[in-house]
Formats: sequence, C-alpha cells, structure tokens
Amino acid sequence: MKRSFAIWLVILSILLPGMNFLPSLNAQDKNSIIIDNLVFKSKILRSGISYAVYLPPGFPSDEKQYPVLYLFHGYGSQHTTWIANGDLKESVDFFIRNGLLPPLVIVMPDAGTSWNINDCKGKYRWEDMFFMEFIPLIEVQYHTSHNPRYRAIGGLSMGGYGAIVLALKHPDVFHVVLGLSAALRTDEDLLKADETQWKNNLKPVFSCRTDAPDQRVTTHWQKNNPFLLLDQIPADTLKQLSFYLDCGKDDYFYTSNKLFASLLEKHSIPYETAIFEGTHSWLYWRYALKRALQHLGKIWNQQMPPESAY
Repeated sequence: MKRSFAIWLVILSILLPGMNFLPSLNAQDKNSIIIDNLVFKSKILRSGISYAVYLPPGFPSDEKQYPVLYLFHGYGSQHTTWIANGDLKESVDFFIRNGLLPPLVIVMPDAGTSWNINDCKGKYRWEDMFFMEFIPLIEVQYHTSHNPRYRAIGGLSMGGYGAIVLALKHPDVFHVVLGLSAALRTDEDLLKADETQWKNNLKPVFSCRTDAPDQRVTTHWQKNNPFLLLDQIPADTLKQLSFYLDCGKDDYFYTSNKLFASLLEKHSIPYETAIFEGTHSWLYWRYALKRALQHLGKIWNQQMPPESAY
C-alpha cells in the first residue's frame, strides 16, 4: 500500500500540479466521495481541463480495478452540472447500496462548447486530449479498469451526442453507451437550424470553410455525424457496443433519437430505448440518469467476474 501511494504521489506531482484537493488514498472511505474541483493540465490543449469524480464507498481497493463511467454535460453547462442538478451522488449511492450497480468511478470532464470532439480548425482537439491524455491518467490515478467491457460513456444533450460519436469512432474503448436526450442531428436537421443557433453553437466547431462560410454540411460535420458513421463503420466492429437511448416524447431531439435507434436495429447493434413524457429539461434528466444507471448496472452485474479480476 505504501509503495502504491508513493507512486501515486509522484505521478500527481508531475501531471497534476493544478489540483486544489485530492482524496486521501491511505485509507478506505466508508462513504462515497465527490471531488468537483480537479484540474488536469493538457499538453494537447495547452490549457487546464476541470473535472469532477465520484468515488464509491470503500475506495480505494488494492485488490481490484473499478468499472468507470465517463459522463458528459450538455451545451452551456460544466463538469459540476450533473452533481448540482442531477441528484448524481444520491442516485449512485442508492444503486450501489442495493446491489443494483457495482462500485464504480464516475468521471465528469468539462468540455465547454466543444461538442466533445476536435474542432474543424484543429486548434482545440478535445477528442484527442480525452483519448490520448485523459483516459490514461484516470486509469492510473483512480484504479479504473483497462478492460473496455467495464468502461461506459454517456451524457445529456451535447454530451449525449459526444458520447455516441466518440463510441462510434473508438468502438474498441467502450462497451456501454448512454445517450440521454442526445443532441443528434441529420443533415436535414442541421440545414433547418436557425441562424443564431448555427452561428453561435455549431459553426465554430463544424464549419471552417472560408470559401463558403455559410455551408453547413461540411466534411468535418460528416466525419462526426453519427448517422453517417453508422453506415460507414463495419457493423461487426460496432456490435461490441451496447447503446441506451433515453429521450422525452416532447423533446425536440425525440425524432432524431428514434431514427438513430432504427438504424441500430437495422445494423443489428445492441440497444435499448426508454421513452417517457418529458421535455429537454432537468426535470426529465434526473429520472433519465436513474434509468441509465439501472441499465448500466444490469449489464455490468451480468458480466462481472470476481472482484479481483475487474
């Protein structure tokens, strides 16, 4: 234990000098812990990335690696939004306490308004940072599993889009994908988006053409369009993924989520949908998170080996 603690301190002193508070790893905590003021200094982005973590009761354990859920926020929110608005700690504690979810680590990185991908100019490479720097760091620091079957990725709205796109582009990294009111758009939806939404929310990431600045369906958009990715990537490659889509009937992304589910069905990719009355709001997402956690627990509890082999 002392040796692993010393190694951990060395890693932190090199990689994470900007952290304001760190959990003590020299004793197990009987209660879960939320740490919401962590900062990772990314060499790729040349800036700090704020993030929060949920650590389960009994963390850390030298005998096992923990399943991990990377949980993304929506557009205009931040890494603490799930904690502040989503009843996250209470919900996860309940599911773990009642055996509906194995003890897991939940990681919530701040993605700003990046849509969780690289921007079209290649100046803000959030996706590269996430896979090349962030996930390896989390696996070392928080004892999370290196096995893709025990990695999940999810999010709401923008974060739901990001989770789905990143899973499609990197299908060997994750197993469970949770899309809550995912902001999925077809080419037609993009063309119909009002001018303010296009210029402020979408164009900075997806359109960099100087010769045709108002063109919306760009090459970068197509490379990150989940509907196109489903058709372009061999279905056998994607069948190791398991999708969960939860969207309210009155949500403006309901139709696109329904279409995406139909394409998963067409390609025989495992998925489950949950549709309830509701809009694009926290009143819906609080319950959607609970349903998503229950779904995640059902999958992980079915395939979990003995704890020492996580």
